[in-house]
Amino acid sequence: MNRMNPYEILGIPEFSNTDIVNAKFLEILEKYEQLTKLNKKQIKFLEDVRDAHETLTDEFKKSAIDSQLKINRSNNHGYRTEIDSNQIAQEKDDIDDSIEREFSTEKTIGIDKKNKKGFLPTFVFIVAALIGGSILYSKINQPESTPTANTKQETAPEPQPTQPLLITDNINQIKDNILYPDANYLNSESLLYAPDGTVFPLNATVLPSMPITGDGQSTFLVQNTKASAIFGKVIVKFSQESTPIVLRYFYIPPKETLYLFNMPSGNYQIQVMTLSKPQAFVSPLFNIPLGANSTITQIVDWKFPFQASKLF
Repeated sequence: MNRMNPYEILGIPEFSNTDIVNAKFLEILEKYEQLTKLNKKQIKFLEDVRDAHETLTDEFKKSAIDSQLKINRSNNHGYRTEIDSNQIAQEKDDIDDSIEREFSTEKTIGIDKKNKKGFLPTFVFIVAALIGGSILYSKINQPESTPTANTKQETAPEPQPTQPLLITDNINQIKDNILYPDANYLNSESLLYAPDGTVFPLNATVLPSMPITGDGQSTFLVQNTKASAIFGKVIVKFSQESTPIVLRYFYIPPKETLYLFNMPSGNYQIQVMTLSKPQAFVSPLFNIPLGANSTITQIVDWKFPFQASKLF
């Protein structure tokens, strides 16, 4: 393999099942959560650990890794598969039976070994004559095609996604809007930490270490359709003149769903960031009427990408 073995990164035996992978991943995270500050080497190690965990918990990626490991063992480490001697004998008997049946068939149709050479040219001639006649017949009966001036079809370019409106253009005016202190961290291939320095969890959840405000009767259902885990925030303006405020911060793994309860009335926008190759996306602006008890579904399939540092 050209890159590091994910099993070696996690420190577990090759071909371990997902239960072992998850258990070791949690063990490593718990160990590093106790540290108040990490150096660059530790951060790089945790990034490798998260990549290894994502690879080994993906059924198709794990299958590909395991297959490659088996090939490497076979090519580089003298690995070979033992074949049962009875199986070899059985395969030999099957081949002998096949040869015997072939000779029996030749005798049945009146062909013996001496005349087989004379039969083959005759058979080839007949097949060639049949094929030639079929081709000639298809050409005679083929309708004439009318030439066109230009038969090449040009495909129309795909429309570019329209940039959505932001609930505010100045992220510094949003109350309780905790931003990453180092914008360069958002250029990483994979993010491990929330802006307050806590490690992202494994399951879809509201982040309890970050501000949680507001109390209402409505529920938001947020569905992550992207191939990457997302970190997001729910922003509300209680009136057109009021200052925007972040009510919830949340984390959702790829292809999973999160319920956000007790959301008050107001004008909303949900902003998210992918944790693999970070990009930011925002929902359309939407409204919860005063006193409403609503369930709002927001599907994270928004197309227009913002630079992650613009919003996070």
